[in-house]
Amino acid sequence: IALSVGGDESQMNIAWYSVSAEAGQVLLWNGSEERSFASTATKAKDGDYYSHKATLTGLLPNTDYAYCLVNEGEESPIYHFKTAAKGDFSFAFAGDPQLGESRDTEKDRAGWALALQRITEHEIFTDTAFLLTAGDHVDEKNNEAHFDDLLHHSALQSLPMANVIGNHESGSEIFSQHFFRPNDSQTYGVTKAGGDCWFT
Repeated sequence: IALSVGGDESQMNIAWYSVSAEAGQVLLWNGSEERSFASTATKAKDGDYYSHKATLTGLLPNTDYAYCLVNEGEESPIYHFKTAAKGDFSFAFAGDPQLGESRDTEKDRAGWALALQRITEHEIFTDTAFLLTAGDHVDEKNNEAHFDDLLHHSALQSLPMANVIGNHESGSEIFSQHFFRPNDSQTYGVTKAGGDCWFT
């Protein structure tokens, strides 16, 4: 699961892999209402999976949400995120997580887990709205295990990211199959992984 910032503060994008080729759903609750959002499904480069993407809209500021993913009637566990309050906001910044670079999987995952733990638990990050990553999320653009090492952390089920494409992932569409970035340009900065993107 990869949460991403939406086009504006009332939206959240989400992407996930499933073995189902059928459109899935995101079920969303905020304590007073339940809504459903359909996903699109496209064949992933890893032929065993489909990349599902959905945009959650009409989100309220400073609100706790619960959500689950549905594919062919099978529901995921329930996850949670909280939207930022109106006005000023803070974000965390990470450069070059580059999972897989050290060739020591456990070391890389532990280091990234520690960074995410600090962002989600340390008092100086209390009001973090999202995590801006400056690229080079993985070491090898076509290595799904590296993407698994990057995304297989519970913190990322509630912490949205704003992902910049790095040179290590720009040569493969796998990056764009794992992340659903807002306003992805088809004209500017275009690579196999996607183009420039923007949000407000």
